[in-house]
Amino acid sequence: PPLARPPPPPARIRSSSPLTPPVFLIRAQVSIRLRPARPNLSQSTPAPPERRVVRPVKRWSIDEFDRLMTEGFLREGSRTYLWNGEIIEPMPENWPHILAVNSLFDLLKALFPAGGWSVFQNVPLVLQEYYKPQPDLLVLKGPRPSFRGRLATPADVALLVEVSSTTYYDDAGASLRKYAESLIPNYWIVNAPLRPVEVYEAPGQNATAPPTNPRHKRQKIPPTHTTPA
Repeated sequence: PPLARPPPPPARIRSSSPLTPPVFLIRAQVSIRLRPARPNLSQSTPAPPERRVVRPVKRWSIDEFDRLMTEGFLREGSRTYLWNGEIIEPMPENWPHILAVNSLFDLLKALFPAGGWSVFQNVPLVLQEYYKPQPDLLVLKGPRPSFRGRLATPADVALLVEVSSTTYYDDAGASLRKYAESLIPNYWIVNAPLRPVEVYEAPGQNATAPPTNPRHKRQKIPPTHTTPA
């Protein structure tokens, strides 16, 4: 019988033009072009540096502070005070603090006769520019009429008292240093929770001269010496 003829070889894909690539090459080129780029996870890109905006801090002068009070932005009669140009609203007083302040006020009024001294509670004291605190108690030299129309200054102070319930570290830190620099002659810190009284005496110097050592002598006395029975 006649031999079967072998099947013809598969047709090769040829380009219709010498400038056109084969079909499978065209598909490969298209797939490569559409493939999205993958990030290189082995190299982390550092975040851009954060920009810090430095805003100027307003320091209020005593005149500006008084103007805020006059125009009603600050409540008159409140304990708001000025310290280093910052307006500070203190926390409400707790009951042990109120009792200690009133007991000391009665004691100091009995010890300092009204003819030559004045005892005040929570009144402003002008230390220097940017500083207008309101100490818990002040004993001033001179009768009350002598302070009509003006505020007390360090030269008027005989004794300044702060009762510390939650503010001891401020009273024994920044306040102590500033009162010493201002030549407050006598400064008491009454620690209401622990009950001792710390007595600080300024070094004896001319009031017009700066202190050579703005530190007070420190003593502790029992509370029975400063509070009535």
